[in-house]
Amino acid sequence: TLQLLDEVAPPKKRSQFIAEAITQHASEIKRFQLREQLKAGYLANAESDRQIAEEWFPIEQEAYETYVEQDKGKSE
Repeated sequence: TLQLLDEVAPPKKRSQFIAEAITQHASEIKRFQLREQLKAGYLANAESDRQIAEEWFPIEQEAYETYVEQDKGKSE
């Protein structure tokens, strides 16, 4: 690993290179963990979300149809 470090970082900039690499890697880990937490939350709430969507669909459909009809009246 020292040979690789010598290839990518000048000798007097090793500490800075290592610090930046650690910071970048830690950010990637945090992003992955957040993504996994969000995924777990979405999966845990999927059934409830589906039921809510089914309950509201007729109302949303009616609102959409009303909007389309009003929009047709404006263009005529």
